[in-house]
Amino acid sequence: MRSSIITIVFIILVNTSSNAHEYIHTDTLSTILKSKAADLVKEKQLTNLFYNRFLLSSLYDQQIKEIDDSLNKYDIASRTELGLLAQIAILRRLNNLAAAEKKLLEAIGIAQNKQEKYLLYYFYINLAYVQTDQNNAVGALHNYRQARKTASDLSDLEFICSTDIGISDVFTTIGLYKQALIYLNASQRQVEDPVNSGSPSKATIYLNKAEIFFRIARLDSLVHYQKLYSKYGAKSYDRIRNLKRLAYYKLILSHQPRKAIVLIRDLLMTGNLYYKNVDRWYLTQSLYAVKNLDSAVLEAQQILRDDNYGPSPIRLNAYKLVATVAEDRYQHAQAEHYFKLALAESEGLTFKMRTVDLLSTELRQDRLDEAYEAQYLLYRKERTVLFASIVVTILIILIIYLFYRNVKHKSSYQKLFHETRSQELAFINSHEVRKPLANILAISGLLKDKANTVEENNLYHELLDQQVKQMDEKLREVEMILRKQT
Repeated sequence: MRSSIITIVFIILVNTSSNAHEYIHTDTLSTILKSKAADLVKEKQLTNLFYNRFLLSSLYDQQIKEIDDSLNKYDIASRTELGLLAQIAILRRLNNLAAAEKKLLEAIGIAQNKQEKYLLYYFYINLAYVQTDQNNAVGALHNYRQARKTASDLSDLEFICSTDIGISDVFTTIGLYKQALIYLNASQRQVEDPVNSGSPSKATIYLNKAEIFFRIARLDSLVHYQKLYSKYGAKSYDRIRNLKRLAYYKLILSHQPRKAIVLIRDLLMTGNLYYKNVDRWYLTQSLYAVKNLDSAVLEAQQILRDDNYGPSPIRLNAYKLVATVAEDRYQHAQAEHYFKLALAESEGLTFKMRTVDLLSTELRQDRLDEAYEAQYLLYRKERTVLFASIVVTILIILIIYLFYRNVKHKSSYQKLFHETRSQELAFINSHEVRKPLANILAISGLLKDKANTVEENNLYHELLDQQVKQMDEKLREVEMILRKQT
């Protein structure tokens, strides 16, 4: 099943996401349980550990009871849900899809009640994988939708990317290629952003887009994404098979069916599992193109014997091919029989596509709501920044005004101070300094009189000395006032 490939990609994405968010990545349960990490971090670590251990290997299947005791010992709040995750992973590995679906529905109910969004995402996306394998496109899309909402709540781009790849896979399987490309294009924009350049989902997106462009017969686009997958898919799951598949896609669109037949037969003979009916149909188509009608009919009938595939474009085309060959051979009864089966298949496929298309409308509405929410958050952020800018601007204006006012007041005070000092100096000059100066002039005039006696001259000299000292004192006061002004 193709969902198994997506599961492998999802596991890689989860581990990469954990590293990107600096979660402690470890293989040992005891290390996680004994760590001092926050509860949410432990939940993520334990979820990743359980999913990887029990889905990819049977090594720990007999230790579930011991593991549960360890979780109980360390009082892990999500002990029940982790136990269910282990059981679900085992059931998926054993392809017991009905039992896995029942356990997943139980686990979703518990995780919803306890608001364990990380575990809830795992349960939703695994239920979508299971329903994809059960050919329940409507159920798968419903749970992919729930998984995507949860991933958005967690703000985990890798989870969103993984979900979008799963949604596109459902659309591709039933032939809604335009819708599939919408989700792949969204994921491609994310992984090609320099911030997420190391995303392991890049190769898967290129591979899936190459397949879609093959199905809608766009050779140039197929070749473009074939080159991108070759460049970025060095570590991708089942790389050699995928390159062979892309090679025969190119051969078919280049009208070289004989060469394509060789590659397709090789894929079918070497244990091909996930694309079995897809490869078989293109083998059928290529055999028909080279006029090997018997082999083409045999391959088409093998596709039709696989009842698990359900209504699909491949089964419809297989019915039509067998009916056309019968009609060309004048086997009218057989041709009529297969045309009727093709009509019934077409009706089933049409109903299925119509139902899925209605659900895809809801998915598009979710994307619009996400875009609106993102725009609203951006608006709020911009509004906050604008408000802060206005407040800062007002504060700057206020500071400038206060500074200007302070400078203006200081200037006024200095002017008043200078005027006061000037008046004081004028007063000192006109009264305090000029008075002793006038006395000195007068005494000097008296000293010039030759009729003065010695006693009178001595008295005049004594008075002159007093006035000079008084004038010197007043001049010092003026000097001190001038110093204070400077």
